[in-house]
Amino acid sequence: METDCAWIDGITKAAPFSGSVPVSEQAVADAASVGCIPRLAAVTCAKYADKPSHTLVHSSARAFLLNREVLADKSDPLSWSLSFTPEEDGEYVIFAWWEHPSGNKTCQNLQLDHYSRKATKLLTDYWEKELIPCFERVFQ
Repeated sequence: METDCAWIDGITKAAPFSGSVPVSEQAVADAASVGCIPRLAAVTCAKYADKPSHTLVHSSARAFLLNREVLADKSDPLSWSLSFTPEEDGEYVIFAWWEHPSGNKTCQNLQLDHYSRKATKLLTDYWEKELIPCFERVFQ
């Protein structure tokens, strides 16, 4: 699995955010390459300490609750909405984190999802059956 981010900034007390959560075009393209749709994993925000350098105020960071603060449009899995008004002065940025199979290929083979238990078992089984016996013969 892979996570891609989309963001929107310019959010202040005077210019609150109310609208659709940004969607990562890269996540959509990668997911489409393996026949699926990305899943919204998290929505977070933070205040800029220095916008030109993209430095954020760590203590201002927060996550929004999916299905409570970030609401899904049941007819479109890529359509989620959020309303957010910062409590403090300053400019904020909202990040939407989209999870999806990577769709990346190495040597024309899809890369292995090395985080899931099932994929890890498939990989270790392959090593034990194919690679380790081969290397044992070479090094004996």
